[in-house]
Amino acid sequence: MSEDKDIDDDYEDEVDEDWDPIAELLFDITEHFGLEADIEYEERKDHVRYHIEGPDMGVLIGRRGSTLNALQFLIGVINARKKLVDYRVVIDVESYRDRREKQLIDQAKRDAAKVAREGREKVLAAMPAAERRVIHLALADWEDVVTYSEGKDPDRCVVIAPADGEDDED
Repeated sequence: MSEDKDIDDDYEDEVDEDWDPIAELLFDITEHFGLEADIEYEERKDHVRYHIEGPDMGVLIGRRGSTLNALQFLIGVINARKKLVDYRVVIDVESYRDRREKQLIDQAKRDAAKVAREGREKVLAAMPAAERRVIHLALADWEDVVTYSEGKDPDRCVVIAPADGEDDED
């Protein structure tokens, strides 16, 4: 058997109990990029987050997380087709996604406070679905505001509006 492994190998045939098909897939991808990576996972309430660390990982993040989002999509498609695992998988590189989520939550809370105070809706910049989800979840328990998405991808954005439905705009 060849040492070079194709990313599309049939992972379902593995029998090792400790074998993690997502981690192996991520190792294969990072190896294909010529990167040395450490991959760990963390079980969270609604998903398992895989953390990829190592030198020169910026290439896996890309501009504004675009490569990371593409990697996330690729892993999702492969998992759906091959049924590798039965839980939601989130990929993070060098804690980029964790930092970005914190930024989004902080900004969402500031914007929500302003919307509640001024009574005018705020349309946020277009962002990927995963980032919109962070905003919606961060503000779900706020009584003064509601959130919804509008537009079509890739220009879809979150709107934070006063909960009473009134808007000062004419």
